[in-house]
Amino acid sequence: MKHFRRVLTIVFFLLVIVVAGIGVLLATFDPNSYKGQIEQLVKDETGRDLSLQGDISLSIFPKIGLDLGRVELGNAEGFGEAAFAEVNQVTLNVALLPLLKQQVEIDTIVLDGLSLNLQRNNQGISNWDDLAGSAEEQPAEEEKAEVTESESDGAPAIDLKVQGLQITNAKLIYIDETTDQSFSLDPFNLRAGSLAYGQPMPLEMDLHLVQKPDTDLVATLTAMLTIDPPQQKYALSDLKLESRIKQPDLPDGELAVTLAADASADLNTQTAVLEKLAIDVLGLRLDGRMDVAELDATPAFNGKFSVREFSPRDLLRRLGNAAPETTDPKVLSKTSLSFNVSGTPEKVALTGLKAVLDDSTMTGEARASSLDKEIPVVRVKLDLDAINLDRYMAPASDAPAPAGGNSNTSDQTTQGSDELNIPKEMLRQQDAILDFTLGTLIVQKATLTDAQVRIAAQRGVVTVEPFK
Repeated sequence: MKHFRRVLTIVFFLLVIVVAGIGVLLATFDPNSYKGQIEQLVKDETGRDLSLQGDISLSIFPKIGLDLGRVELGNAEGFGEAAFAEVNQVTLNVALLPLLKQQVEIDTIVLDGLSLNLQRNNQGISNWDDLAGSAEEQPAEEEKAEVTESESDGAPAIDLKVQGLQITNAKLIYIDETTDQSFSLDPFNLRAGSLAYGQPMPLEMDLHLVQKPDTDLVATLTAMLTIDPPQQKYALSDLKLESRIKQPDLPDGELAVTLAADASADLNTQTAVLEKLAIDVLGLRLDGRMDVAELDATPAFNGKFSVREFSPRDLLRRLGNAAPETTDPKVLSKTSLSFNVSGTPEKVALTGLKAVLDDSTMTGEARASSLDKEIPVVRVKLDLDAINLDRYMAPASDAPAPAGGNSNTSDQTTQGSDELNIPKEMLRQQDAILDFTLGTLIVQKATLTDAQVRIAAQRGVVTVEPFK
């Protein structure tokens, strides 16, 4: 028993000495005095200038922490004097004792004022090529996969908890002289709440994107993010995206788009679901759902979508166009659309199609196969119950027809302008058949019922079977 007490006493004094040593080290060690050596090391390894302008603070107990002030990393040679990367503040703290139990507990990660200046010159050389290393230095994909698999098989599961993430006032500039394209992302802000495996985490994001010469995008996003790597399950719920695009070609110079959805993926079953999808744009509302299976093989998707009833006249006005004058001013007042879609990378089917225009309803389906071949096969079937085209005609004019003139010349001109020129090469690449049936058609006060027509374009030949 006495020997055991002696051992405990010795261990206790050793712990006191270690703790005291750590305390003395923390009290006397100043990482800021090593700024010059750190800057020179980066210069030797990368050839770039590193400027540690802010203070550096380190801690070990009870948390391993880093608080880094303003830092600048110089640009590659030949890309100007502007810094390649800048950051105003980086804060990271990891609890020490939980690491002994394979638990990683991190306080809110703060990244403020991150700025990246990415460029590609007219010779295709980027200002990050020297940092990425040459292709010879990169490990082969197979080698990396083997290492990753072996590490994942033997590595114990790590419990990760992050109190939050704050990326504020971030900025990205990209210039590509090979394509004469450039854009800037300024600012970009991302705020995330507490992260724990299997628990929903609040997420907020806002950004301002400008792409030359005349595109301006402002967007905000909120969502609940759930990640669970041990169970291989991921989810994004209550997603709400609001955006406004400004561009001269858009109606009134800008377009507002909102999107809401829930999305989830289960890598155990290799499935994904996009549900509660709702997109609002130009007064239109698209609702839908999409299921995807076999994510790791040949993905197969199955979805259902619908466009809620809207007024084509109102849509034309929002697009900056005047609605056409019609004999019946009540037409073009309501339209809706619904359909199902399913398929794989090789084939797609559009089924359950239902399109409504005023009092007319069209149903049908469309199928496309051999999408991976040179000539896809397309088959379409449409059925229109009834339509009165007289209601959609322009109102009769009271103005008298012009007298005189060469009617033959006028007819010849009209006939010449109506000729349809379809490139032969395009026809050779088609294998499409449309079967169209019509219940009742009224035009010029004449009535046609139970009409059927087939239009086929196959191997450069277009055939139209007469009405039945």
